[in-house]
Amino acid sequence: MFNSKQKKNLQIFFMLVVFCFSLSAAAQETDTTEPVDYKWGDVMPAEDTDTTSPAEETRSVTQSEPEFLTESEPESEPEAETETDEEVETEAEAKAEPEEESDKTGGQERYIGVSKSFLPMFFPSPVIASHLSLVEGVVYMSQKMEDILYKAFYNESHNYKAEVMGYGTKLGVGIGFLDWFGIDLMGEGFAAAGINDRSSFYFGAIGSYDFEGILKFMVFERKEDPGIKITLGLRGEYNRSREISPLHIMKGMLDELKIYVENRMAFEEIRDTIMLDIDISRYLLIKIENFVVAPAFMFGLGASEYFSALIYIDIGYYWSAMDSALMDRKVENTIGSRMGIDLTLDLGPVFPLALQAEYSTSFGWMEGEEDVLPDKHNIGAGLYYSGSSDIQIGIAGFTMIYPDNPDNRQYYEADICFRYFF
Repeated sequence: MFNSKQKKNLQIFFMLVVFCFSLSAAAQETDTTEPVDYKWGDVMPAEDTDTTSPAEETRSVTQSEPEFLTESEPESEPEAETETDEEVETEAEAKAEPEEESDKTGGQERYIGVSKSFLPMFFPSPVIASHLSLVEGVVYMSQKMEDILYKAFYNESHNYKAEVMGYGTKLGVGIGFLDWFGIDLMGEGFAAAGINDRSSFYFGAIGSYDFEGILKFMVFERKEDPGIKITLGLRGEYNRSREISPLHIMKGMLDELKIYVENRMAFEEIRDTIMLDIDISRYLLIKIENFVVAPAFMFGLGASEYFSALIYIDIGYYWSAMDSALMDRKVENTIGSRMGIDLTLDLGPVFPLALQAEYSTSFGWMEGEEDVLPDKHNIGAGLYYSGSSDIQIGIAGFTMIYPDNPDNRQYYEADICFRYFF
Protein backbone atom coordinates (compact mmCIF):
# COMPACT_ATOMS: atom_id res chain seq x y z
CA MET A 1 0.00 0.00 0.00
CA PHE A 2 2.84 2.43 0.96
CA ASN A 3 6.10 2.53 -0.78
CA SER A 4 9.38 2.66 1.04
CA LYS A 5 9.65 6.44 1.02
CA GLN A 6 6.16 6.86 2.46
CA LYS A 7 6.87 4.32 5.17
CA LYS A 8 9.97 6.24 6.12
CA ASN A 9 8.01 9.52 6.35
CA LEU A 10 5.37 7.89 8.56
CA GLN A 11 8.07 6.58 10.90
CA ILE A 12 9.54 10.05 11.23
CA PHE A 13 6.07 11.49 11.95
CA PHE A 14 5.32 9.00 14.67
CA MET A 15 8.73 9.66 16.24
CA LEU A 16 8.00 13.38 16.39
CA VAL A 17 4.60 12.72 18.00
CA VAL A 18 6.17 10.53 20.68
CA PHE A 19 8.81 13.17 21.30
CA CYS A 20 6.18 15.89 21.77
CA PHE A 21 4.17 13.81 24.21
CA SER A 22 7.37 13.19 26.20
CA LEU A 23 8.11 16.90 26.42
CA SER A 24 4.54 17.64 27.53
CA ALA A 25 4.68 15.03 30.30
CA ALA A 26 8.00 16.38 31.54
CA ALA A 27 6.62 19.91 31.65
CA GLN A 28 3.61 18.82 33.69
CA GLU A 29 5.83 17.10 36.25
CA THR A 30 8.09 20.16 36.57
CA ASP A 31 5.33 22.78 36.84
CA THR A 32 3.53 22.13 40.18
CA THR A 33 1.84 25.56 40.39
CA GLU A 34 -1.90 25.74 40.09
CA PRO A 35 -3.12 27.04 36.73
CA VAL A 36 -4.62 30.57 36.67
CA ASP A 37 -7.48 31.42 34.38
CA TYR A 38 -6.46 34.71 32.78
CA LYS A 39 -8.97 36.74 30.79
CA TRP A 40 -8.48 39.03 27.88
CA GLY A 41 -6.96 42.27 29.01
CA ASP A 42 -5.39 40.96 32.16
CA VAL A 43 -1.77 41.74 32.72
CA MET A 44 0.38 38.71 32.62
CA PRO A 45 2.75 38.47 35.62
CA ALA A 46 6.40 38.76 34.99
CA GLU A 47 8.49 35.65 34.90
CA ASP A 48 9.80 34.50 38.24
CA THR A 49 13.40 35.46 37.77
CA ASP A 50 15.76 35.93 40.65
CA THR A 51 17.17 39.44 40.30
CA THR A 52 18.12 39.87 43.93
CA SER A 53 21.76 40.69 44.47
CA PRO A 54 23.90 38.78 47.02
CA ALA A 55 24.07 41.87 49.21
CA GLU A 56 20.27 42.13 49.32
CA GLU A 57 20.04 38.43 50.21
CA THR A 58 22.42 38.98 53.10
CA ARG A 59 20.42 41.98 54.35
CA SER A 60 17.17 40.09 54.09
CA VAL A 61 18.55 37.14 56.03
CA THR A 62 19.99 39.46 58.65
CA GLN A 63 16.73 41.31 59.05
CA SER A 64 14.79 38.07 59.36
CA GLU A 65 17.05 36.63 62.10
CA PRO A 66 15.50 38.56 65.02
CA GLU A 67 12.03 37.23 64.13
CA PHE A 68 13.39 33.72 63.90
CA LEU A 69 15.20 33.97 67.20
CA THR A 70 12.23 35.64 68.89
CA GLU A 71 9.89 32.90 67.76
CA SER A 72 12.29 30.03 68.74
CA GLU A 73 13.33 31.30 72.15
CA PRO A 74 10.08 30.45 73.98
CA GLU A 75 10.20 26.91 72.56
CA SER A 76 13.88 26.35 73.48
CA GLU A 77 13.51 27.45 77.12
CA PRO A 78 12.01 24.13 78.40
CA GLU A 79 14.73 22.19 76.56
CA ALA A 80 17.40 24.31 78.21
CA GLU A 81 15.88 23.61 81.62
CA THR A 82 15.79 19.88 80.89
CA GLU A 83 19.42 19.87 79.83
CA THR A 84 20.35 21.78 82.99
CA ASP A 85 18.65 19.19 85.19
CA GLU A 86 20.43 16.39 83.37
CA GLU A 87 23.77 18.17 83.77
CA VAL A 88 23.14 18.61 87.49
CA GLU A 89 22.35 14.90 87.89
CA THR A 90 25.44 13.95 85.88
CA GLU A 91 27.64 16.19 88.02
CA ALA A 92 26.15 14.70 91.19
CA GLU A 93 26.85 11.18 89.95
CA ALA A 94 30.39 12.17 88.94
CA LYS A 95 30.99 13.52 92.43
CA ALA A 96 29.55 10.42 94.08
CA GLU A 97 31.57 7.94 92.04
CA PRO A 98 35.02 9.14 93.23
CA GLU A 99 33.80 8.90 96.81
CA GLU A 100 32.89 5.24 96.31
CA GLU A 101 36.26 4.60 94.69
CA SER A 102 38.07 6.36 97.52
CA ASP A 103 36.36 4.07 100.02
CA LYS A 104 37.66 1.06 98.12
CA THR A 105 41.21 2.25 97.58
CA GLY A 106 42.13 1.88 101.25
CA GLY A 107 42.07 -1.78 102.18
CA GLN A 108 39.96 -3.04 99.29
CA GLU A 109 42.59 -5.71 98.55
CA ARG A 110 42.09 -7.28 101.97
CA TYR A 111 38.58 -8.39 101.03
CA ILE A 112 37.97 -12.01 100.09
CA GLY A 113 34.75 -11.77 98.16
CA VAL A 114 32.49 -9.76 100.45
CA SER A 115 34.40 -10.75 103.61
CA LYS A 116 36.84 -8.37 105.27
CA SER A 117 39.88 -10.43 106.26
CA PHE A 118 42.08 -9.64 109.26
CA LEU A 119 45.80 -10.44 109.13
CA PRO A 120 46.68 -13.27 111.54
CA MET A 121 49.43 -13.21 114.16
CA PHE A 122 50.97 -16.65 113.63
CA PHE A 123 51.46 -16.93 109.87
CA PRO A 124 51.26 -14.95 106.60
CA SER A 125 47.93 -14.25 104.92
CA PRO A 126 46.93 -15.11 101.32
CA VAL A 127 45.84 -11.49 100.92
CA ILE A 128 48.16 -9.29 98.83
CA ALA A 129 47.64 -5.77 100.18
CA SER A 130 49.87 -2.74 100.76
CA HIS A 131 49.97 -2.00 104.47
CA LEU A 132 51.99 -0.86 107.47
CA SER A 133 51.97 -2.85 110.69
CA LEU A 134 52.99 -2.20 114.30
CA VAL A 135 52.63 -4.76 117.10
CA GLU A 136 53.70 -4.17 120.70
CA GLY A 137 53.62 -7.12 123.07
CA VAL A 138 54.40 -8.30 126.60
CA VAL A 139 55.57 -11.90 127.20
CA TYR A 140 55.56 -14.08 130.30
CA MET A 141 57.48 -17.40 130.39
CA SER A 142 57.99 -19.91 133.18
CA GLN A 143 59.68 -23.28 133.51
CA LYS A 144 60.50 -25.76 136.24
CA MET A 145 64.28 -26.11 136.67
CA GLU A 146 66.68 -27.85 139.02
CA ASP A 147 68.33 -25.68 141.65
CA ILE A 148 72.02 -26.47 141.15
CA LEU A 149 73.24 -24.40 144.08
CA TYR A 150 70.81 -26.03 146.48
CA LYS A 151 72.02 -29.46 145.38
CA ALA A 152 75.66 -28.41 145.78
CA PHE A 153 75.17 -27.22 149.36
CA TYR A 154 72.62 -29.76 150.62
CA ASN A 155 73.38 -32.69 148.34
CA GLU A 156 69.76 -33.23 147.39
CA SER A 157 67.58 -32.30 144.44
CA HIS A 158 65.40 -29.26 144.57
CA ASN A 159 63.37 -27.63 141.78
CA TYR A 160 62.33 -24.03 141.45
CA LYS A 161 60.11 -22.07 139.06
CA ALA A 162 62.06 -19.82 136.71
CA GLU A 163 59.96 -16.82 135.66
CA VAL A 164 60.86 -14.45 132.85
CA MET A 165 59.11 -11.40 131.43
CA GLY A 166 59.89 -9.70 128.14
CA TYR A 167 58.81 -7.00 125.74
CA GLY A 168 58.77 -7.14 121.95
CA THR A 169 58.14 -4.82 119.02
CA LYS A 170 57.26 -5.90 115.49
CA LEU A 171 57.35 -3.59 112.49
CA GLY A 172 55.98 -4.78 109.18
CA VAL A 173 55.28 -3.55 105.69
CA GLY A 174 53.44 -5.15 102.81
CA ILE A 175 53.67 -4.00 99.21
CA GLY A 176 51.29 -5.16 96.51
CA PHE A 177 53.16 -4.52 93.28
CA LEU A 178 50.37 -6.09 91.23
CA ASP A 179 46.98 -7.61 92.01
CA TRP A 180 48.63 -11.03 91.91
CA PHE A 181 52.17 -10.29 93.18
CA GLY A 182 53.44 -8.76 96.42
CA ILE A 183 55.91 -9.02 99.28
CA ASP A 184 55.56 -8.85 103.08
CA LEU A 185 58.51 -7.88 105.29
CA MET A 186 58.73 -7.93 109.08
CA GLY A 187 61.37 -7.03 111.65
CA GLU A 188 61.13 -7.85 115.36
CA GLY A 189 63.14 -6.92 118.43
CA PHE A 190 62.72 -8.73 121.75
CA ALA A 191 64.27 -8.50 125.24
CA ALA A 192 63.53 -10.52 128.39
CA ALA A 193 64.97 -11.02 131.90
CA GLY A 194 64.32 -13.05 135.04
CA ILE A 195 61.90 -11.47 137.51
CA ASN A 196 63.10 -13.14 140.74
CA ASP A 197 66.48 -13.93 142.32
CA ARG A 198 66.90 -17.48 141.08
CA SER A 199 65.54 -16.65 137.63
CA SER A 200 67.95 -13.74 137.34
CA PHE A 201 70.87 -15.96 138.35
CA TYR A 202 70.07 -19.01 136.27
CA PHE A 203 68.36 -17.49 133.24
CA GLY A 204 69.82 -13.99 133.24
CA ALA A 205 68.66 -11.91 130.27
CA ILE A 206 68.20 -12.43 126.57
CA GLY A 207 67.95 -10.15 123.55
CA SER A 208 67.08 -11.14 119.99
CA TYR A 209 66.13 -9.78 116.62
CA ASP A 210 64.29 -11.43 113.79
CA PHE A 211 63.82 -10.68 110.08
CA GLU A 212 61.15 -12.40 108.02
CA GLY A 213 59.92 -11.97 104.46
CA ILE A 214 57.63 -13.76 102.06
CA LEU A 215 57.08 -13.40 98.32
CA LYS A 216 53.44 -13.95 97.33
CA PHE A 217 51.99 -15.06 94.00
CA MET A 218 48.20 -15.24 93.80
CA VAL A 219 47.23 -18.03 91.43
CA PHE A 220 43.43 -17.96 91.81
CA GLU A 221 40.83 -15.45 92.95
CA ARG A 222 37.05 -15.61 93.05
CA LYS A 223 35.37 -12.30 93.84
CA GLU A 224 31.79 -13.57 93.89
CA ASP A 225 30.22 -14.85 97.07
CA PRO A 226 31.74 -17.05 98.46
CA GLY A 227 35.10 -15.43 97.76
CA ILE A 228 38.28 -17.49 97.40
CA LYS A 229 41.96 -16.56 97.23
CA ILE A 230 44.76 -19.08 96.64
CA THR A 231 48.32 -17.80 96.98
CA LEU A 232 51.71 -19.48 96.71
CA GLY A 233 54.73 -18.05 98.52
CA LEU A 234 58.38 -18.42 99.41
CA ARG A 235 59.14 -17.61 103.05
CA GLY A 236 62.53 -16.82 104.53
CA GLU A 237 63.41 -16.04 108.16
CA TYR A 238 66.59 -15.29 110.11
CA ASN A 239 66.78 -15.03 113.88
CA ARG A 240 69.74 -14.21 116.10
CA SER A 241 69.77 -14.06 119.91
CA ARG A 242 72.28 -13.40 122.68
CA GLU A 243 71.87 -14.71 126.21
CA ILE A 244 73.68 -13.47 129.31
CA SER A 245 73.58 -15.81 132.31
CA PRO A 246 75.46 -15.41 135.62
CA LEU A 247 75.23 -19.18 136.01
CA HIS A 248 76.99 -19.63 132.70
CA ILE A 249 79.78 -17.30 133.80
CA MET A 250 80.16 -19.15 137.12
CA LYS A 251 80.37 -22.50 135.34
CA GLY A 252 83.14 -21.17 133.14
CA MET A 253 85.14 -19.92 136.11
CA LEU A 254 84.69 -23.20 137.99
CA ASP A 255 85.91 -25.13 134.98
CA GLU A 256 89.01 -22.95 134.87
CA LEU A 257 89.62 -23.46 138.61
CA LYS A 258 89.13 -27.18 138.23
CA ILE A 259 92.04 -27.34 135.81
CA TYR A 260 94.34 -25.60 138.23
CA VAL A 261 93.22 -27.70 141.21
CA GLU A 262 93.80 -30.91 139.29
CA ASN A 263 97.33 -29.71 138.60
CA ARG A 264 97.84 -29.21 142.38
CA MET A 265 98.77 -25.61 142.15
CA ALA A 266 99.20 -23.52 145.26
CA PHE A 267 96.45 -21.14 146.26
CA GLU A 268 98.60 -18.10 145.55
CA GLU A 269 99.40 -19.40 142.09
CA ILE A 270 95.71 -20.13 141.42
CA ARG A 271 94.76 -16.62 142.57
CA ASP A 272 97.38 -14.95 140.41
CA THR A 273 96.53 -17.15 137.41
CA ILE A 274 92.82 -16.39 137.71
CA MET A 275 93.50 -12.66 137.79
CA LEU A 276 95.78 -12.87 134.77
CA ASP A 277 94.58 -15.71 132.52
CA ILE A 278 90.83 -16.22 132.96
CA ASP A 279 88.85 -14.27 130.37
CA ILE A 280 85.36 -13.91 131.84
CA SER A 281 84.04 -12.29 128.64
CA ARG A 282 84.35 -15.66 126.93
CA TYR A 283 81.53 -16.96 129.11
CA LEU A 284 79.43 -13.84 128.94
CA LEU A 285 77.29 -14.68 125.92
CA ILE A 286 75.48 -17.70 124.50
CA LYS A 287 74.95 -17.17 120.77
CA ILE A 288 72.01 -18.76 118.97
CA GLU A 289 71.11 -18.46 115.27
CA ASN A 290 68.16 -19.83 113.30
CA PHE A 291 67.44 -19.80 109.59
CA VAL A 292 64.38 -20.96 107.64
CA VAL A 293 63.50 -21.14 103.96
CA ALA A 294 60.21 -22.73 103.01
CA PRO A 295 57.72 -22.74 100.10
CA ALA A 296 54.22 -21.97 101.35
CA PHE A 297 50.58 -22.51 100.38
CA MET A 298 47.93 -20.02 101.54
CA PHE A 299 44.16 -20.29 101.16
CA GLY A 300 41.47 -17.75 102.01
CA LEU A 301 37.68 -18.25 102.10
CA GLY A 302 35.15 -15.44 102.43
CA ALA A 303 31.95 -17.30 103.22
CA SER A 304 29.85 -14.18 103.90
CA GLU A 305 30.07 -10.68 105.31
CA TYR A 306 30.27 -12.24 108.78
CA PHE A 307 32.65 -15.17 108.40
CA SER A 308 36.06 -15.81 106.80
CA ALA A 309 38.79 -18.45 107.15
CA LEU A 310 42.52 -18.58 106.36
CA ILE A 311 44.77 -21.65 106.01
CA TYR A 312 48.59 -21.74 105.87
CA ILE A 313 50.98 -24.65 105.18
CA ASP A 314 54.74 -24.60 104.53
CA ILE A 315 57.37 -27.33 104.23
CA GLY A 316 61.00 -26.29 104.20
CA TYR A 317 64.54 -26.35 105.54
CA TYR A 318 65.16 -25.36 109.17
CA TRP A 319 68.69 -24.71 110.45
CA SER A 320 69.96 -23.82 113.94
CA ALA A 321 73.35 -23.18 115.55
CA MET A 322 74.41 -22.59 119.18
CA ASP A 323 77.82 -21.39 120.25
CA SER A 324 79.33 -20.75 123.69
CA ALA A 325 82.66 -21.09 125.49
CA LEU A 326 81.48 -24.09 127.52
CA MET A 327 80.74 -26.31 124.55
CA ASP A 328 81.60 -26.82 120.92
CA ARG A 329 79.49 -25.14 118.26
CA LYS A 330 76.32 -27.15 117.85
CA VAL A 331 74.63 -27.14 114.45
CA GLU A 332 71.34 -28.87 113.74
CA ASN A 333 69.12 -28.94 110.65
CA THR A 334 65.91 -30.62 109.67
CA ILE A 335 63.09 -30.67 107.16
CA GLY A 336 60.09 -29.35 109.00
CA SER A 337 56.64 -27.94 108.53
CA ARG A 338 54.44 -25.23 109.99
CA MET A 339 50.71 -25.00 109.45
CA GLY A 340 47.89 -22.95 110.83
CA ILE A 341 44.24 -21.91 110.55
CA ASP A 342 42.49 -18.63 111.30
CA LEU A 343 38.73 -18.14 111.79
CA THR A 344 37.16 -14.68 111.94
CA LEU A 345 33.64 -13.61 112.91
CA ASP A 346 33.06 -10.04 111.72
CA LEU A 347 30.10 -8.31 113.35
CA GLY A 348 30.71 -5.19 111.24
CA PRO A 349 27.30 -5.18 109.53
CA VAL A 350 25.71 -5.01 113.00
CA PHE A 351 28.41 -3.70 115.34
CA PRO A 352 32.01 -2.64 114.43
CA LEU A 353 33.85 -5.51 116.14
CA ALA A 354 35.51 -8.67 114.84
CA LEU A 355 36.49 -11.79 116.78
CA GLN A 356 39.47 -13.82 115.60
CA ALA A 357 40.64 -17.29 116.66
CA GLU A 358 43.99 -18.76 115.55
CA TYR A 359 45.84 -22.04 115.78
CA SER A 360 49.24 -23.12 114.44
CA THR A 361 51.64 -25.98 114.97
CA SER A 362 55.15 -26.96 113.88
CA PHE A 363 57.14 -30.19 113.78
CA GLY A 364 60.26 -31.67 112.20
CA TRP A 365 60.94 -34.95 110.43
CA MET A 366 64.68 -35.52 110.91
CA GLU A 367 67.16 -36.20 113.70
CA GLY A 368 67.77 -33.14 115.84
CA GLU A 369 64.28 -31.80 115.32
CA GLU A 370 63.78 -31.34 119.07
CA ASP A 371 66.44 -28.61 119.05
CA VAL A 372 65.66 -27.00 115.70
CA LEU A 373 61.88 -27.20 115.51
CA PRO A 374 60.28 -28.38 118.76
CA ASP A 375 56.75 -29.70 118.61
CA LYS A 376 54.41 -27.05 119.93
CA HIS A 377 50.89 -25.71 119.50
CA ASN A 378 50.04 -22.01 119.39
CA ILE A 379 46.52 -20.96 120.32
CA GLY A 380 45.45 -17.33 120.13
CA ALA A 381 42.49 -14.96 119.95
CA GLY A 382 42.00 -11.33 118.96
CA LEU A 383 39.42 -8.56 119.19
CA TYR A 384 39.55 -5.92 116.46
CA TYR A 385 37.72 -2.81 115.35
CA SER A 386 36.03 -3.50 112.00
CA GLY A 387 34.36 -0.19 111.23
CA SER A 388 36.94 0.78 108.60
CA SER A 389 38.34 -1.09 105.61
CA ASP A 390 41.78 0.54 105.82
CA ILE A 391 42.46 0.08 109.56
CA GLN A 392 42.96 -3.04 111.67
CA ILE A 393 43.41 -2.08 115.31
CA GLY A 394 42.80 -4.21 118.37
CA ILE A 395 44.24 -6.51 121.02
CA ALA A 396 45.37 -10.13 120.80
CA GLY A 397 46.73 -12.81 123.08
CA PHE A 398 48.05 -16.32 122.68
CA THR A 399 49.79 -19.15 124.46
CA MET A 400 52.03 -22.10 123.58
CA ILE A 401 51.29 -25.69 124.52
CA TYR A 402 54.07 -28.32 124.44
CA PRO A 403 52.93 -31.96 124.05
CA ASP A 404 56.06 -33.33 125.73
CA ASN A 405 56.45 -30.98 128.66
CA PRO A 406 58.14 -32.55 131.70
CA ASP A 407 59.48 -29.16 132.78
CA ASN A 408 56.00 -27.58 132.79
CA ARG A 409 56.96 -24.86 130.34
CA GLN A 410 54.45 -22.05 129.96
CA TYR A 411 54.26 -19.14 127.54
CA TYR A 412 51.76 -16.25 127.42
CA GLU A 413 51.75 -13.14 125.25
CA ALA A 414 49.48 -10.09 125.04
CA ASP A 415 49.73 -7.70 122.06
CA ILE A 416 48.36 -4.39 120.84
CA CYS A 417 48.05 -4.41 117.05
CA PHE A 418 47.78 -1.57 114.58
CA ARG A 419 47.73 -2.04 110.82
CA TYR A 420 47.00 0.54 108.14
CA PHE A 421 46.11 -0.46 104.56
CA PHE A 422 46.81 1.95 101.74
